[in-house]
This record gives sequence, structure tokens and C-alpha cells, in this order.
Amino acid sequence: MKHVASACRSVQWVMVLSTGRAGSTTLLAMLNAVPLIALSGEQHRSSQDAPANLPEDGLLGRLWQAYDLTARIDENPGYAFLSSPQYGGLQELMCSWLLYMLPPQPSEVVFRGFKELVHAVDVPRATALLPNVKVVRNYREDHEAQASSGFYEVQYGSQASGGVSSVAQWWFGPGAVADEQQLAIAEIEAREASLLNPLSYASDASTFDFPLERFSVAQFDKLLRFLGIEGCGYNRVAHANEGGSYTRADSNDGGNSTEPPLMWGECRLAHR
Repeated sequence: MKHVASACRSVQWVMVLSTGRAGSTTLLAMLNAVPLIALSGEQHRSSQDAPANLPEDGLLGRLWQAYDLTARIDENPGYAFLSSPQYGGLQELMCSWLLYMLPPQPSEVVFRGFKELVHAVDVPRATALLPNVKVVRNYREDHEAQASSGFYEVQYGSQASGGVSSVAQWWFGPGAVADEQQLAIAEIEAREASLLNPLSYASDASTFDFPLERFSVAQFDKLLRFLGIEGCGYNRVAHANEGGSYTRADSNDGGNSTEPPLMWGECRLAHR
């Protein structure tokens, strides 16, 4: 048990939580350009065929299914697990199992974790599971632009069902004509409210807000300071958005480009 417990606490946990279509993939790539950091992609899907919107499916959801079965708290819904007498030992086991299931990394990697969509994970449980987790909260201040993205058009627009979307029909009633962009914006606002709600996080979690509109070298360097990394910095952003635009800058394309990669220059990686 001591070995299992120390495994979970031997890393600094990081979660990138996003409302979706807000630059979280760029954020993940920028962080993973730092040798100390190795974050995985979204964990709510356990296979290509798994539903994309069910917290119960995938690695984290199945962890909680196992916990609920063991702790026998089904008759006491909500977050009774936080005070359950079994939780202390199970937390260490589950956290270490999660670390084991993530892709193996070199020993010099200090920061582990993953990116997740805020609506697809049980945030209070996830942050309570990971000791002293640092959460990077990613969203988009321009909700209209976010709602116009291809993802939300498929979710809420006419592409969803060849006409008024099934979500809109459910929300406004049969035959109703819905403003589907407003429906998408309402969903985005709900996700953002959940993301920024301090009650969504365990007491020992710390947060760093990183909306798409602030994507800049200076802000990414602030993020490294938040994580406790010194002697290292960025000189470019894969998708810069400072000033409100969302334009792609040249970045590392796997070695085929003459342009410098995401992070360039000396990086001594002093970790506080």
C-alpha cells in the first residue's frame, strides 16, 4: 500500500478543463512541448464507439463505478464519497491505478494528467481524486464565435437532424422554430458557469484561467510560473489569439518545417 500511495503522490497532477472549441488542443500541445510535462488527451472515451458525452463511460467514469460498488453509497447519492470511511484507502488505489493506465513516460517527467471537456467529467470527484491538482480552465469569451464552430453546428444546428435539431425540438417543443445558435450559446454558457464555479473543485485544487482570447507567449509563460516551472519559456504560440483573432501561426510540423517548434531556446526546467 505504501508503494501504491507514493506512486500517486510522486507526480504533480494537472488537468486541462475546457468548454470545447476554445483552443484546448493547442493548449495541450504547448504544455506537452515542455519536457517535464506529459498530459494525455480526453479520458471520457474508452473507445472510438463510446458516447462522447457520458461521464460514466471511459477511464474516469469506470473508476467511479468501481468505487461506488465498493463503498456501497448508492443509497446516499451526491458526493457522500468525500466523507466515506472507505474513501481514504480507495483514493490512493484509484489515483495510482489511473497513473498506471496513462501512457508510460520517462522518469524526468514530473507533471502528469489529461485534458477533459467540463461537461464530460465529474469535476468534483476528479479533482478530489488527484492530490493537489492544478487545473487550467480553458474557455472562449466570444460565445457567438464558439457556437459557430463546426462542433456546435453538428450538435445544435440543422446538420443534427436535417432540419431543426433534435435538441431544439426537445427544448422548444414539437414543431417549434428555434434559434439554434442561441441554444448552442446557452449550452456554452452553462458549461462555462460550471467550469468557473469554485464549488466544482476540491479544496486543495488550484486554478489558472486561460481563455482563448488570451493565447499569447506572455500568458503561456505565466502558466509555466503557475505550474512552478522556472528557467523555461516560449517564444511562439501554435495558434496565437492575442487581440481577439484566431489565426494559425507556423509551428512545428513534425520536423518537416524550417520554422522553430512551439518552444525554442534554452530550457533548464527548474521546478519549484
